[in-house]
Amino acid sequence: MNRIGEAAFLGCENLKEVKLPSTLIFLGKRTFSECISLETIELKEGIKYIDAYAFDKCKNLKNVKMPNSIEDIGYGSFLNCKNLERIEIPESVKTIGELAFADCYKLKEINIPNKIFNHFFILLSLDILFLKNNFNIFI
Repeated sequence: MNRIGEAAFLGCENLKEVKLPSTLIFLGKRTFSECISLETIELKEGIKYIDAYAFDKCKNLKNVKMPNSIEDIGYGSFLNCKNLERIEIPESVKTIGELAFADCYKLKEINIPNKIFNHFFILLSLDILFLKNNFNIFI
């Protein structure tokens, strides 16, 4: 399996953990949107694209570590993930869509490559932004 289609698991309210296969390349729009119990998502090496709203309203998702294969984080991908605290974005990322992390009120730390620093972010409650060259910006 290399693709999960649009809204495949939309609203699966009791889903707590997801382990995706290493053959997966693409997560469709709203794939896990509104999975309100989802706490852990394991994105494995090989995935390249997270489409729009893939994890929108996953209010119990806390930490996301993306593999070095990720290239595109779509529009609103983690929108309204109200308990997301930390995210690490690898150097492989080429684009981050607008509102990708909007309304992530508990987001305290994000590691982001310098080459995409100019992208537009709405990051409420962000305490510190870590750039890959160890340059810190305190907000």
